[in-house]
Parts: sequence; structure tokens; C-alpha cells
Amino acid sequence: MKKMLLSLLVMCLLLTGCMSDATNGFNFSIKLLKYAWQTPEKLSVQQLKQKYGETSQKSIMPLYNVAKDRKFEFNFQSDLSQLDILKRDDTITVHTDRQALPSSQMASFNRVTPVEGNKSMITVEPLDSGVLPLPSASSYDPLGWGNAPIYYLRINYDMASTTPQKLVEPLIIPFTVQSKLPVPNLSYEISEDGRLKLVWDKITGVSEYKVYQTFPEARKTDGITSAPGKKSAFYLESPVLIDRVKATELDVFGDATSDQIVLDSGESFTLAQNTGVQGNFYVTAVANGKESNFSVPVVTADVSSQLPTKVVDEYEGELFGNTYEYVDDLPYSVEVKHTDGSISFKDIVYETDQLALEPSSPLRIPYSIKGTALTGVVWVEDVIEEDIDYVASWYEDEDEEADNTANTGYVQPENTTYFIPDANVPTIITRYTKAASTTDNLIDRQIENTRLVVAKGDKAKVPTDKLLEKLTISADSALEEYLARNLMTGEEDISLMSFPEAQNTEVLIDVVEKVMYQNPYIIGLASYGYDYRTLSLYVSYENPVKEMRAKQREIMQEAERIIAATITPEMSDEEKRLAIYDYLNDTTVYDDDALDNAYKYDFRKVDPEFYDAYSTYGIMVNKLGVCMSYAYTYKLLNELAGVETIVVTGYLDGVPHAWNKVKIGEEWLNVDPTNNATNSDVPYMLYNASDATAINEEYVEDVSYWLDDELDQYTGDSNKYDYYVKNGLEVTSNKQFRIELKKLLQSGQEQIILRLSPEVDYSEMLDDTWDMVWEEVPDQYDDAELFYMGSYVLLEL
Repeated sequence: MKKMLLSLLVMCLLLTGCMSDATNGFNFSIKLLKYAWQTPEKLSVQQLKQKYGETSQKSIMPLYNVAKDRKFEFNFQSDLSQLDILKRDDTITVHTDRQALPSSQMASFNRVTPVEGNKSMITVEPLDSGVLPLPSASSYDPLGWGNAPIYYLRINYDMASTTPQKLVEPLIIPFTVQSKLPVPNLSYEISEDGRLKLVWDKITGVSEYKVYQTFPEARKTDGITSAPGKKSAFYLESPVLIDRVKATELDVFGDATSDQIVLDSGESFTLAQNTGVQGNFYVTAVANGKESNFSVPVVTADVSSQLPTKVVDEYEGELFGNTYEYVDDLPYSVEVKHTDGSISFKDIVYETDQLALEPSSPLRIPYSIKGTALTGVVWVEDVIEEDIDYVASWYEDEDEEADNTANTGYVQPENTTYFIPDANVPTIITRYTKAASTTDNLIDRQIENTRLVVAKGDKAKVPTDKLLEKLTISADSALEEYLARNLMTGEEDISLMSFPEAQNTEVLIDVVEKVMYQNPYIIGLASYGYDYRTLSLYVSYENPVKEMRAKQREIMQEAERIIAATITPEMSDEEKRLAIYDYLNDTTVYDDDALDNAYKYDFRKVDPEFYDAYSTYGIMVNKLGVCMSYAYTYKLLNELAGVETIVVTGYLDGVPHAWNKVKIGEEWLNVDPTNNATNSDVPYMLYNASDATAINEEYVEDVSYWLDDELDQYTGDSNKYDYYVKNGLEVTSNKQFRIELKKLLQSGQEQIILRLSPEVDYSEMLDDTWDMVWEEVPDQYDDAELFYMGSYVLLEL
């Protein structure tokens, strides 16, 4: 069998986002800008809300650190006692997800009390011990809301109407329950070998941390994606204590002895990993006999496609401990199952450094499976010394580029926001108002406080200048445009007084990430954090403001030049997309040095000389950048040409990556401008591809690039626009592979690329390739080389 050179894709991602108006006469509208709008010289928040039709106040500021058994009283101007019992129970409900979906509704008791003048009061109180009860809690503890990080009161009826009137859109008030200790800020990391690690911030004075797990069979589902700080809902689960640690991380998942096999020689091999990694993980802080509430969870369902567990069952008898006759019979890759049941192909790396031939004995070869912690051993019967060198040669090119292929990723802006406010944060923030305590009714006080805070915040000025008005802002709401304008002009202290919805960090982080990723003119956002007491978002940048604004001008000018040179008015949307893609392929290159620099810092930062590679400026102006710069640039140029495009963030083959989605008809299909022929040797690797195709290539979307409740709008199922499908370069069977390969070999092409569907058997494909090369072009057999990347096969003659 011919030797096969393994090659792995290089890519990367980072921060920022916005775009620019066309100046070449194109007449188009961009979806993200809902309203035609002439920006006044001085723009207030109130005017911005008018632009988006958001002048009526719909949100109420969150309530922080209420008592665990708090009873909420709601005054209605109508007599709700006349409603039947089911409708009375539905007037106000309590939930554990921010969309207040029915499946996350908690048990609560609604008591309706008639008030003089045909009015009524509804008292809402907990009906049991609430969600996420601590295992140490006594059965005699009083009723309470529980220990979840955050709750949501959903008001379903109009409180101001004189007759019972159900709201078209419910009014939702977030609240947190006071914790005895500060709550850890929990997140996660996934190691290079696919292991999950929990990490959290250190809390001063804490003696230890407890790690809990809840299991999926106890969890209701809404058919939505959950993620830490996002759509997570905290259901009526019974947490199980799995560990007590003094450090601020836990990374022992998959190290259990049950996952290993020990040979007679005493050597052990890992045949499974991430065993038991399911459900949700939480952390609490412990000090002086007290325990905090539960942290935001790490929801394993959201990362399950990145967590390998074992070789799929059909391969187990064909790999570990198997004996092969010749080294040519050794498999190059194997199918690996993930914790969600999905399958991916992983390369097998045979360890040849310490191999030594023994007379009359099969050669024992240890192996590892790339991208996992899985290891094993095989035997080969008929081996000579040259065979060992032959197997070692499979990895020579890969070893030379190891630094570039092992940990591609992006440097994400640091978020210093504590998901759960400190226990000392007041229940009602009245710093900017003179809201008198004219009533003991907490809800009434917060409604009035919200009105006063918003009224004051609405008068604030929004950044606007001549440069900013030349740049098109991607926004779907007043809040999004407000943040975009502030971030594009380098504001460091951004008041959120006018936006009660953003004072809930679940919403705020979601919106900040969407704005950041969809506006390519936001350059060098280094970190951000929300202050509950001041209602402000504090931001730091990599570049001085003057330098940032100068780079925005350069980006805008270069974008207009590129569009004028590559796009003509008579072009179709597809012709524009293709022209921009080809422009990036022909004129830009991936910045390997920037990637190496980020790798040095474990992708937590980069040195200043590489900042540009991670922003729009890199690819747009320097023609050198990483994948986030490519994604930003592709979006900016397409939307400047009138083609709807968004940036998508996530992972490729388990490492962070950014790409795009473009709107074709009613679908949003995937385009990866980074992985073009110049950077990956695979032309149009992911071009107009469906979500299913992207998933098959191990692209995994996260939920950072858009608001969670809008993600379902950006999906695509059709393959008819896919570059490989349209050009007959995707094969769905080994028979079709032989037919297409024969045609291409006979055509005399020097480079042949085909994409294999999951139904194609790789081992059979390899044998067929070399047999057909020998049959059709025998004079090129010795020089032919075969590469593969995911499901793409590249034959060079």
C-alpha cells in the first residue's frame, strides 16, 4: 500500500465586529438595520429607542439577594378572583430559565386577595424546598425557592388593566436568592486530548469547594441548547456531591481505573474517557460551616460533541490487541464515539521511537488516538527494520508543524463579570434615583425605581461622529446599537441605566457577544465586566482610542476599494459571495506566527505585535490574519456588497474556530473563508454547506455569536448550493468513489479532490485509490501522494 501523509488543518479565532456603507452605487438594504434612519448630530438613548420602536417600558430591573423564603406581592388594577383556578395559577409563574419556558416552571402558590375598588393582590410564595436543594439541608428547613443561581418571575396578565387581560408578551423579573457565602464563578476547559476540566475563581476565606453533579434523567428538556450563563435552566434536580477540593479546578474526569486495561506486563492503556461526564456540574463554596448557593452550571450537553469516550463498538475488536500481517494493513484512522453519541474519525498515531525487532516474534506497536486520551497496542507479524522507518515517516511532516496544528484557537476577550451578584449587593439598586420607600411592597418599589432609572438613562447621549456615521452598524435592537456605538468609539464606562434587561448578566453577556462578533469595526476589545452597583459595563481595549479610530478609517477605505474592484452591480448574490471568497484566497494568507504566539500563552493573550491578526485589520489591511479576522472580513465585504452574512463562532475538530453563514433563500448556509485552497490546500472546503455537512466535518457551533433565542433562525438544511455537491465532487459510496476517481484520473488532472460521505469505507477507499492510480497512470504511481483532511481526500500526481 502507498504511504499516506497525514495533514491537519490550521485555524484560529478572536474578537470584535461591524461594517461599512457601499459607495459604488449599489442599492441594497441590510436586514440587521430595521429602520431607515437619519442620525442626528446629538443622539440620545431615547431617540435610539424610538428608532427601534421601543419607547414603551417593558422590562423591570432585577431583584438581587432576596430572602430564600421571600413572598412576592403583585398589585393588579382588576379583580382576578373571578378567574377560574387554572387562570389564577397562571397569572404569575416562577421559572429557572430566562425565557420562562413551561418546562422550567417551579412549584409556587398563588393567593388572590380582593382589594377595594375591584382590584386584587396576588401573593406568590414557594410551595416546596425549591430547586437544587443542598444534600446537607434538613427536611425540617422552611419552604424556600432553593439554591439556584437565578430565578425569573413571569407576569402573564396586565397589572394596569381594569379588567383581567392576558399579555401578548409576558413581563419577566429576574431575581436572585441571597447566599450565605459568595458563589463561585464556574466555567470549563477542554484539554487537547478531549478531557473536561471544571475551573472557577478563587474566593477569599473559603476553606474548600464542593462539586456537585445532577443527571440528565432528572432534567426536563425544552428542545433548546443550554450553556453556562445562557439558556441554562435549573430544574427540580437532586444534586450529588462528587468531590471536595481546596483548589479551584477539577480535572479527574475519565481517569477512573474502570476506563483502563492492565496487561500482564503491568502496562496500562486507556480504552475509555469522560466516563460519567453527563448532566450538569455545579460548585459551591464552604467556610465556617456555611455553604454558598450553587454556581451557574457547566451543562455537559453543550460540549458533548467535543468529548470523546471510546472507539466505536464495531472497531474495538479490530484495533486494540489485534494482530496484523503487514504494516500496510495497519488502519490510519478509526471512528470515535462522543458523549452525545456522535461519531468522528480520529487519526491513529503509532509510537515507533522505542520499537525493536525480536526474532520470531510479532512486533508490538503502542498507539494513541489523536485528539483523545485513548491508547492501546497492536501486533504486526511480518516486519523488517525498514517497516519501522516506514511507519515513522507517516508523521514526519506533521511533527515539523506540530506547533501549528496542536492547539489552534482564539484569544477571547476576558469577561470579569460575576454571574451571580455578591451577597452584599442591595436587593434594589437606587443609586441613581430618589425612589422613596413609600411602600413595603418590593415589586411596587422596583417598578417605580425602574421607571425613574430608565427615565434618567434615556436622557444620556449616545456616541456619534462623522466617522461612525460612515460605518454600518449591525444591530437588531436599541440595546445592541447602543453597545455597538460605544464599543466602536472606545468607550470604557458604559451606563446600562436605560436597559433593565441588560442588568441581568445572562442577557448582558449574550448581547455583548453578539454585538462584538457581528460588528467587524469593534477592534481590540480586551476585557469587559459588569458592575451591579453602578449599573455599568466597564471595558478595556488593546489599542488607544486614537489608534483604533485610525484603523477603522483604513478598514473602511480598503473595504470600499476591494468592493469597487471585485463587485459589479449586475452580479447575483452568489457571484458576489464567490468573488469575495476568491479575493481572500488570492490575496491573503493565514498568520502562523500569530497563532504560535497565542499558543505560547495557552490562548489567553497575545503579544501586542499580533493584535491586528485577531481583528478585521489583519486580513483587510495587512492581508495577514487568523480565522476570526477572515470571518470578520468576509462578513464586512459581503454586507457592503448587499449580501446578508453573519459571523459564527465555535470549534473545528475540537479547537476554537470562526467562520460565516450566508443567507440563500430562506436558509443560512456555512462558508469558511479561512480554509481556502491557499491556507488548507482544499479549495472551497466549506462553501454554501448545510449544517449537517458542517457537523460531519466536525464544525461545532457555540451559542456566543447570536442571541440564544434567535439561533434557530440561522439554520440551513439544503445541500444543492454546496460547492462539492454542485460540482459532483462528493461521493456517497465506494462504488461512486471508484467511478469519479477514474474519470478524474483519465482527465489528466494533477490534483484531485473528493469529499467522502460517512457511508464511504476509508480502508476500502485507500486500496481503491492506489489500485486505480496504478491502472490509470502507472508512470505517476511512485510520485503520487495522498492527503486527507476530515472527509476531504486530496490526491497529488
